[in-house]
Amino acid sequence: MFSFLNTSILTGLLAVSIPLLIHLLTRKKVKKIDFSTLYFLKELKTQKIRRLKIRQILLMIIRTIIVLFLILGFARPTMKGAMAPTMGEKAKTAAVFIVDNSMSMQTMVMGRQLFDSVQDHIYQLATAFQTGDELYAIAVTPGAPDIYRGARYQFKQLIDALRKTDVSGQSTDIPAALEKARDILLQSKNVNKEIFLLSDFQKSGFMTVPDDSTAVFQDIPVHVFAVPIRADELSNLAITGLEFQNQIIERGKVVEMDVIVANTGRVNESGKLLQLFIDGKRTAQTNVQLKAGEKQRVTFHIIPEQTGLISGYVMLDDDDLLADNRHYFVFYVPEKVDMLLVGENSGDTHFLKIATKVQPNIDATEVQADRLVSGIFNNRDVVILANVRQLSAAMQEELIQFVQNGGGLIISLGPNVDIETYNKWLCKPFSLPYYVRVLGDDKKKDSYVSLGKLDFSHPVFKGMFNQKPELLDSPRFFTIAEFADVTSARTIARFSNRVPFLMEAKFANGRILVMNTALNGYWSDINLKAIFVPLLNRSVLYLSGATERMDRQRIVGDELKTVLVSETELKDLRVIKPDRSEHRIRPGIQNSRYTISFHDVNMAGMYLLQSGDTVLDMWAVNPEPGESDLTQLEMNEFRQYAGEDRIIMLDESKPLADQILSTRYGRELWKVAIAIVLVLLIIESLLAREGRVQQSNVQLKSREAA
Repeated sequence: MFSFLNTSILTGLLAVSIPLLIHLLTRKKVKKIDFSTLYFLKELKTQKIRRLKIRQILLMIIRTIIVLFLILGFARPTMKGAMAPTMGEKAKTAAVFIVDNSMSMQTMVMGRQLFDSVQDHIYQLATAFQTGDELYAIAVTPGAPDIYRGARYQFKQLIDALRKTDVSGQSTDIPAALEKARDILLQSKNVNKEIFLLSDFQKSGFMTVPDDSTAVFQDIPVHVFAVPIRADELSNLAITGLEFQNQIIERGKVVEMDVIVANTGRVNESGKLLQLFIDGKRTAQTNVQLKAGEKQRVTFHIIPEQTGLISGYVMLDDDDLLADNRHYFVFYVPEKVDMLLVGENSGDTHFLKIATKVQPNIDATEVQADRLVSGIFNNRDVVILANVRQLSAAMQEELIQFVQNGGGLIISLGPNVDIETYNKWLCKPFSLPYYVRVLGDDKKKDSYVSLGKLDFSHPVFKGMFNQKPELLDSPRFFTIAEFADVTSARTIARFSNRVPFLMEAKFANGRILVMNTALNGYWSDINLKAIFVPLLNRSVLYLSGATERMDRQRIVGDELKTVLVSETELKDLRVIKPDRSEHRIRPGIQNSRYTISFHDVNMAGMYLLQSGDTVLDMWAVNPEPGESDLTQLEMNEFRQYAGEDRIIMLDESKPLADQILSTRYGRELWKVAIAIVLVLLIIESLLAREGRVQQSNVQLKSREAA
């Protein structure tokens, strides 16, 4: 099978007709020679004349073939097939090496990582390549930079780059790497196009395979050489997750933490130690026993004795894959919650302030709505609007900005509230459910509703009750409001008539709790019931940002972001990585607040944001949990993905380079074409020279006859 690498030059084949045209045109010209007798012409035998004509025809054919092969040589003809290995020059190769540097390649086999075997196998392939081949190398981790950019033309450069490549804690995405390799090869004009996939073929690395994946290599002739690098009997317990059951954490109170442990190896495990460390000190431990493929949830109880950010990790005994034996975490114990109580008068906020005094870390400040001044919401954690008729346009704008930047807002009703006005200045800008009407009469104490269904999965109610909620003395609600549509908010609690009592809505970076009654004793007696104090305090703690500060768990490769509270934190900003390397960072501005963003998250461990010696924030970064699943993809599944005729499985027991050369059959024939041109030029020169000698002899004899 023939093909051409430079097809544009084939238009020059029109020049093949030039020798024929020259022959036809020169044949019509008759040269006149004067002579006096026919004696010497009779000396020319008929056989010599015929030989001259044949020589002219041969010269025309040879010159035509010379032009033909000269053009074909520049078009770079190639040959594929059984004859190719014995003809022409070995064609250049464009090869992309896909190197699996994901976490699972840290698995230890006979004292060495699987990734070491990747490098060993690539060394064995060196003799299958020649100087001038296009060599590329890419990693399988999403978003990872190329092992080097652009092509390299010496195999030694590939080996040098691999020596500097580290194993990542990120997940595997082999389909994306194959797509990238395909795009690279589409740009190459080399005959042989090859992909070398060196991986443990972890099944989780193929989760992004599309339904029409068989079309990946249909538009490009390519061989995909698969080199499975695997281990047989693996012992591996992995920590695949960690969950805090308390979303509201307080100093001196029990925090419940669940650790998920999975046996992702192929052998049963027993007597493995799982240890808990807080601030570097071991605080608890337990034994884990799991059969292959099983999971277990282990619960630890922590009682924080200090406030602020607290870090720690859980750790398993060593096994064949160490990277998933340690899981880091951070949780936040608030030191103080700054709350602002806003009402029309002191009576609206009186009971609210008394209720929060039982919570030592809540600092409540009361202010009347008409005395709000610009900047009063700054540095607050939570604002409560109790029976507020309306805020000025300027204060309304500042309140919106406060919630957008992550503040918490609690809204309660009362007799001062006008439903139509409330919908315009409060519900509409915050995208809250609209009020329709007020139901009930607080003067009629014999007509009321009580508490109905509560959502105990929500942090406000989770763990609130030590006894069954139905045994509690429910408040009586004499007046409530009815909503038009509540789909824009989450209903956390209902009245006994199924009308929402407590709803949560998110607005930009903040959250809002809507209490559909009055909390000041006007519309209900909730302020006299046992549920009032814990409900209010847990709502405040929930909105205070403590839950957001708890969310410091990240995966390798994620972006780290935070908002800076004050301008004093902008000095000497640095991110300290787990390897203790320091990285200077400049803050940006978003929604009028200073923010930082850090992207170089390439290893597991604790990341600290510091201003000078002060720790401003902290993140726990762990490997992708899916990387701990060592289930391997069956090779027939891989063949279906890339195409049965494109996949070549290499046998590790045989020399890899020999297997490559036996399947590589492309040959370029341009040198053969040029050689033919040179030979024909020599023949043409000899024939033309002989013809000129004979023609001279004829002319000489003709002159003698004259």
